[in-house]
Amino acid sequence: MRAFVICATLVALLCTTGAAHAESVRVRVFSLHPPRVVEVRFVAPGTIRMDGARRKVPAGERIRVEAAARAVITVVAPRFEMRADGGPWKGFAGAATIRAPSGLYLVAEIPLEEYVAGVVDAEALPGCPPAALHAQAVAARSFAVALAARDGGPHAREGYAFCDLTHCQSFRGVPSGGRGVAAALATRGVLLRRAGRVIPAWYASTCGGVTADPRSVFGIADGALGSVPDGPPGARWCRRSPHFRWRVRVPAERLRAALNADEQTAPGNVLARLEVLDRAADGRATRIRIDGQHRRVAPGYDVWLVLGRTLGWGQIESPWLWIARDGGDFVFHGNGLGHGVGMCQWGAAEMARAGRNMPEILRNYYPGARLYRR
Repeated sequence: MRAFVICATLVALLCTTGAAHAESVRVRVFSLHPPRVVEVRFVAPGTIRMDGARRKVPAGERIRVEAAARAVITVVAPRFEMRADGGPWKGFAGAATIRAPSGLYLVAEIPLEEYVAGVVDAEALPGCPPAALHAQAVAARSFAVALAARDGGPHAREGYAFCDLTHCQSFRGVPSGGRGVAAALATRGVLLRRAGRVIPAWYASTCGGVTADPRSVFGIADGALGSVPDGPPGARWCRRSPHFRWRVRVPAERLRAALNADEQTAPGNVLARLEVLDRAADGRATRIRIDGQHRRVAPGYDVWLVLGRTLGWGQIESPWLWIARDGGDFVFHGNGLGHGVGMCQWGAAEMARAGRNMPEILRNYYPGARLYRR
């Protein structure tokens, strides 16, 4: 095994030839903590381009990329692995580019079906039955295709379509086998469509009994996505989720500091009260008033996002919430985990355990859509 070191500050745009397939997804990887060092290990023969020069690389060779001197690099291979700052190796296929303005900035171009396999591996609940895994694969594929086609993806202005976090879809690399690969293969090419177009099939961990209307969350109307009950009253599919009902206490000073992180929610030096002013028909907060040194009124979803970024994701579990002051603390309680739009992952798993198949699960959560295999 040969190894050599490359110090890079800029990597050119991805090469779209060789192993990078015509239908692929541009994903920023290792995005939560930009690494200082990245190693690439070629599982299959490939090529590397550096400062305009191209050379073939045999299977087994490694390269090490550091954020230091100026260089231009493109990696293309049917199979390769990468790891950041000595962490675990993650599988990739297609191509990758790296640049280093402040920490290494990596974008991978991954064939769609391999991306779907990786998303299923990262997103699906442990112990999911096959029908729920298949539903997750179709939702993930539809989400990626629809958003990339609509405007280039949520991060198009940054030069890629999706991040590897739950902001888009969790992705921890291309698996070499297992449930993600099996689900992607079983549903290969299957999409959810309405009126001749692929729908953005959002999904979330736990809906809390009723899914959310995308108009009240994202400000988007979609006939295939609406607020639907997650099973009959008293027997909601996601009732076994530990997030079905939740409660959390947050010290007032900590909450004030968290809200001050964003201008639209900032109360200033004093935080006196939070009040839900309006709710959607499904119960989620659509407007929240923040009283303090300054008075703010902000969309409920935006307040939830601000608190997620500052307090930590999952601390305030969903925008379907109630708020009360209790002495020096604020007490939040609510239903579900996540934004609540589209498929409920806990509900889908329970439906599968009850014998429902993949089409039945998807019809439950996307009632206006139809399955289509291209």
